[in-house]
Amino acid sequence: MERLAFNTGLRYRIAQNAGRTPEPHTSDAAGSPAPALGIGTVPWPSTLAWRGTIAFTAVAFIRPQDTFPPLEVLHLAEMAAIAGILGLIFGRLSRGLTISIVTPEIIAMLLFGAAMLIGIPFSYWPGGSVGVFTDIFMKVLLIFVLMVNTIDRPKRLDQMVWLIVCCAGYIAFRAVIDYARGINLVEGNRVGGSVGGIFGNPNDLALNMVVFLPFAIVWGFRRGPLLLRGAALFTAVCMLATIVFTRSRGGSLGLVAMLAVLAIRSYRVRPAIPLTLLLLLVLGLPMTPPTFWVRMSSIFDQSQDATGSRQARKDLMIEGWHVYLDHPVLGIGLGQFINYDPENRKEAWNVTHNAPLQVAAELGTVGLIPFLYLIFCGFSASRSARKTVTGSPHGPPRAGPARRRLRAINWAPDDVLTASVTALTPSLVGWFVCAQFGSIALNWTFYYALALAVATREIASSRVAVARPKAA
Repeated sequence: MERLAFNTGLRYRIAQNAGRTPEPHTSDAAGSPAPALGIGTVPWPSTLAWRGTIAFTAVAFIRPQDTFPPLEVLHLAEMAAIAGILGLIFGRLSRGLTISIVTPEIIAMLLFGAAMLIGIPFSYWPGGSVGVFTDIFMKVLLIFVLMVNTIDRPKRLDQMVWLIVCCAGYIAFRAVIDYARGINLVEGNRVGGSVGGIFGNPNDLALNMVVFLPFAIVWGFRRGPLLLRGAALFTAVCMLATIVFTRSRGGSLGLVAMLAVLAIRSYRVRPAIPLTLLLLLVLGLPMTPPTFWVRMSSIFDQSQDATGSRQARKDLMIEGWHVYLDHPVLGIGLGQFINYDPENRKEAWNVTHNAPLQVAAELGTVGLIPFLYLIFCGFSASRSARKTVTGSPHGPPRAGPARRRLRAINWAPDDVLTASVTALTPSLVGWFVCAQFGSIALNWTFYYALALAVATREIASSRVAVARPKAA
């Protein structure tokens, strides 16, 4: 039987009949050369866009300039992003396409940015809001658009996930070593990130470990070279240990929620995953440091919180809610909750420590609606991709006509799309739980997970569209 998954020539003919021209692919799902389209291979700007995305991700995660300060003057992240954006623009325009594909998520991101711009004239500090928009959100938006456009085939999705897992594993391994050596510790015994950026403090470090840990676990159980699988599982162990060593309460709650969803989502795809998680739980709990349990007990017992952060977070959430009620439409301005200092504030010069409340207080309802919609889009894209790949939002059928239809589309048991849809929902659940304890609405973490969900959905939909004529 002829293999039709990502058969580019057939895909081009289908698209012609639908009145549109698809982007050419140079390889199919298995990595073999695809049939020529008659219009040439992928132009070099498109390759530049992908390489720029990869380079930016590596720099954003590893942050070599933090380890070697002379690299700061090279602005590696900015250069990679510029190269990627230019490659995307010229690559698509050279094929007669628009600058970017259009998805509900990209539209929501633009609306989210528009809400920020609308509120700037009414901001508590307009100049500060402009700085947050240009220095943070614009970069997030551009890289998100780059990822959605360039992760357009299984091989690239696999490469991106491996890169993220390797980078997160490197940070986790350094954190474990730092904890063992007694360096980079805060509040006495909490390990912090060895680099800045999205790993700069214990809570952010734990957040990122929680979000990307499902990919390390699932990729470790995929069929493939034993060395790569072993490396992924070793990375997962380091990430799990890092979460414990951060003593992050929000990270720990996110970890519990994430592991529970991962066990449920993976039992049909890889039954070994939930069994392994149970084994690690039985073996790992007795080895957990006593100080970890003391800090976790402060979630329920305020007397165990020596730092007073538990009460401070409660006060900040109340203050954030009051700020939203006082400025319900446009908020007090992007990034301005930390600067907002009315007379009755108890926790001045601090953030909300809650992502939805952060957006509500700073951007009002105008910004909260697209932000909440983006969160919904993440779960919706994950569910849609899972239903496309497995035939059901709950998992692959074990036998019968539905299973045979999936085989007609060439879903392999260890297919990268199957692995991705297995890890996506647990990842997003972990982020959502952690987001209730951190002002992380503009952190890179969520938008990377969202981009992976959107890319997985689009690749799976394209694959089904190509295979449907043959399957019928």
